[in-house]
Formats: sequence, C-alpha cells, structure tokens
Amino acid sequence: MSNDSKTDANDKSAEKQTSRSEQNVEAKQRADVNSSVTNYTDHVKSQREEPKISGRSKATGAGADAHGKGGLASAKDLLGDLAHETLAKKSDTTPERKAQLMAEIERDGYIVGKPQSIAQVPSDNETQKEKADRAWLERREQRRENHHNDIAEQLKDSLYKPRDGQTWKLADFLNRAHSPISEAYELSKHLKEGQPGKSNTLEEVIQRLQSCPWADQINIRIDGSGKFSDYSNEENTINLNPKHTSGKQIEEFVHESFHATHQFLDKLYGHGKLEKQDYVNTFVWGEVNSMLTEARVHNDLKLPGHVDFKYKDELGEDQTLHIDEFMRSHSPKDLFDFLYHAEPAKKGEKVYSQHYAETYNTYREKFNQNQPVAEAFIKQWVQKGKPASDI
Repeated sequence: MSNDSKTDANDKSAEKQTSRSEQNVEAKQRADVNSSVTNYTDHVKSQREEPKISGRSKATGAGADAHGKGGLASAKDLLGDLAHETLAKKSDTTPERKAQLMAEIERDGYIVGKPQSIAQVPSDNETQKEKADRAWLERREQRRENHHNDIAEQLKDSLYKPRDGQTWKLADFLNRAHSPISEAYELSKHLKEGQPGKSNTLEEVIQRLQSCPWADQINIRIDGSGKFSDYSNEENTINLNPKHTSGKQIEEFVHESFHATHQFLDKLYGHGKLEKQDYVNTFVWGEVNSMLTEARVHNDLKLPGHVDFKYKDELGEDQTLHIDEFMRSHSPKDLFDFLYHAEPAKKGEKVYSQHYAETYNTYREKFNQNQPVAEAFIKQWVQKGKPASDI
C-alpha cells in the first residue's frame, strides 16, 4: 500500500520388506545441501547525472485474495493416524517414487542446512516455559533421528512443502507449511539467548506480520520463474523463489516482510501531504531498514554467504555490496547515501530515489481516496498498543 489502498503409505506391508540396513545405506548416500566475496568500492557514492535503474515496484492496488491452487485442503485427510493407510491407496508409491521423496526431504532439510543437535540440560529451577521448550527440542531431535524410517513424517513433509506455483495464505504458510522459514521461526522461539538458531529479529518480523492490520490479506506465492523475491503491494503478496537456498529464502522472506508491514501510513496520511523530498526519503529509508533487518537475521542465524546488493559502478561494471560486512564499519546513514544514488545491476530497475520520485504524483492525486483507509488501519494498530508512527 505504498501509494494506493490495501482494502483492496505407501502400502505398509509392501514396504516393510526393506531392511534397516538398506535404509541406512541409502541415508549415507544422500548428499548434504551445500559465498562469494567481492570487495566494495567507495567511489560509487558519487552522484550520477542521469540515474538509470531502481528497486522494487511499490505501485499499489486493491488487495486480492489469491489463495486457491496449492492449498492444504486436499492434503488434510492424508495426515495423522490415517497417513499410512491413505498412502497405500496412492498409485505412485513405487520404490522409485519413495526413494525420490526421501531424497527431496533430505535435500531440502528439516531446517536450514545440516541441522545441529542442540543439547538441553535440565536444571532444578527451570521455569514452565523452559521445561516446555526443552521438551519441544527433545521431541524435535527424536523426530529427526527417526525421520528416515518414519513414512508418516516424510508424507507430511511432502504434502506440506511449499512447491513452485502454489499460493498460500499467510497463516497457513506460517503455521502449517514445512518451509525453511517456518522451521527456523519455530526453532528460534524455543531457544535461549546465544544458542545456535536463535534470532529475536526473525521472531519480531514474523510476529509483526501476524499482527499487522492487513495480515488476513497477505499471501505467499512460491514462484521459481524469477531471479529475485519481492513483495507486490498490488496483490498483497510476498513472492518467494523456491530454487534459492534455505538460508537465502529466510533472508528474502525477512526483507519482503519488512516491506509488507511497514507502509508509513501515519507519516504519509496522518499529517497532511508530504513534500516530495520527504516522500522520497521515507521510502529510501524503508529500503535501508529492510536490508538492515535482513542482515541482522543473517548474522543471528550465521547463514552462509552474504546479504548482497548488486549495482553498477561508475564504469558500468557489475559490483556487489555485502550489506552485512559494510555495516561493520558504516552507519545506516552511509547506507542511505549509497542506496539513494546507486544504480542497481538488475536490468530495467531504476535508482531508488528516481523510482520513488516518479510515484509521488500518484500519492498526491489519490491522497484523499486513501487517507480514510490509512486512518482505519492506523486505528487498528494503535488499539493493539502499538505507536501510530510504527505502521
């Protein structure tokens, strides 16, 4: 809603003949899922006379309920106690299909990369939450140890794994999907400060998604056709690329979730129309803060590679800025100055400042139309005890 309204089993007996030793051999043969480092050049900060390229599209429109294909309704009866019995009725459960399914599960992982075992030592003065967290982690460890022998769990993974072309409602995606994002989030919630996999920032981003006034309108589209993930205001949809690594999917989800839940409603509509420069600065700062949030989660989870921004240098050569490294020696304002003038390397994109300048007139023209909707969302946010300026 940057400038527009957001109103808008496999047969049980048939497969038992596979011995445990054979399964162990298969498990050992599964391959583990597998950064480039480029130097940042300071001179790209200089202003360009004619900016050529920009960031994400922020045009907005009526929110659409795009859920449908790829939903969970058809999968529900295959879960729980009936999982094996139902799977036995399916025609594609050949040994080859089972091997393929198990390979997919092993490749994609239960969480990011190769999971670590997280030891939990009980203490005499545990709180109820600490006991519950330790029990959850122990059950999780047991599930992973037995996963290669548990056809029901494998079936759940297969049915609830987001696949290319599906669109999920936000609540279904966060609560039911077997994705790197939901797995990382659930794990983080049950960990203590300093434990591997703990990220307060990831938890805050997802909790904000769940509580924002238009959460019921947000969709997650699994789309492997593009190189980048993005957030579409027109469709209230976060687009994720399933071909990216688990870690990269988490980073991109965090970045786009920031955009989805930071619409600057109070600043844009709560105090009259903004001047053009204030308007442009507001949205460029939005790009800065989305990248900083992404970098914090990257660092918290110790994800491989870097949080990158690819741009053209003064000679027109492609360069890469590692945001996570850049911020070790620079301030947010330095990043703002860089992004304000940097020419993205992606063909067809404009410099952020130019892009947002071009949307300013639409903001002014539709101000009176959008203001009542914005005020209603602000009121809902404040009623949850949040500051008006934070939405």
